[in-house]
Amino acid sequence: MDKLVEEINRLELSMIRKVGGRVELMPPSMLSETIVKIAIYLSQLSGEITNAELAFKHDRAAQFDTMLKEGTKRTVAETLVKFDKDLIQKEMNAERLRNFVKRTEGVITTTQTHIRVKTNEAAGNL
Repeated sequence: MDKLVEEINRLELSMIRKVGGRVELMPPSMLSETIVKIAIYLSQLSGEITNAELAFKHDRAAQFDTMLKEGTKRTVAETLVKFDKDLIQKEMNAERLRNFVKRTEGVITTTQTHIRVKTNEAAGNL
């Protein structure tokens, strides 16, 4: 998953360039190509996030079942599972990746709008 995140970040950075003392987006043709690549990586990342969430839920349920089988009362087992450090870390990682995907989707949407505007400007439609 980390390699996908790194590649998406690298692609996002490649969408901008420094011209003189300013930073601006690359030409629309290059942006379109980069957006497609990012979308492919996001699709792969979403699949991995889903798998990680399923593994988290499975681990939580297995730990809870083990505690119940060992004779731990239900409410105590729920509390122990809720505050298990490993499970908390897994849940936080999944949330971090979901937020990353949302942010990246926002970047894509904004860039697509920019491409439309620049394309219309070039065609003289504005």
